[in-house]
Amino acid sequence: MSLNLGAYLSEVFRSAIISIDPGQCEAGKSIGMSRVMVLKRVTLPQALRIAVPTVGGYFIALLKDSSLVSFISVNELLRNGTVVIANTFRSMEVYMMVAIIYFVMSFIASRLVRMVERALTPQHQRQRSFLAKTPTAKTAMLP
Repeated sequence: MSLNLGAYLSEVFRSAIISIDPGQCEAGKSIGMSRVMVLKRVTLPQALRIAVPTVGGYFIALLKDSSLVSFISVNELLRNGTVVIANTFRSMEVYMMVAIIYFVMSFIASRLVRMVERALTPQHQRQRSFLAKTPTAKTAMLP
């Protein structure tokens, strides 16, 4: 699962870096920055902002897909749930608890990704996106 996710993530980061306007790198070089400094201070911060939502989605999917490893006898949450079911014969309660635990872990992970994404968004863009969501007086009067 890690190798599979690693292949996807390498493509996510590659496409995020390619999506940065080449003029940004040229501007950094024109003011005397080295290639490494342009990469570190210009390209990577912008690419990280682009890649974070996708990386977060893959992380949450990996968290949920970890239940698949129970089929190859790796002890994890779902596998431990089946052991408890074998001992207690209370499948509904155990599966419901496993589902709640997976939901809580996914919910916390999605909130963490949102916090990281918000931290990487510049202040002026946060305010602009907030203003775009608030209705204006003209749209508030529409039926």
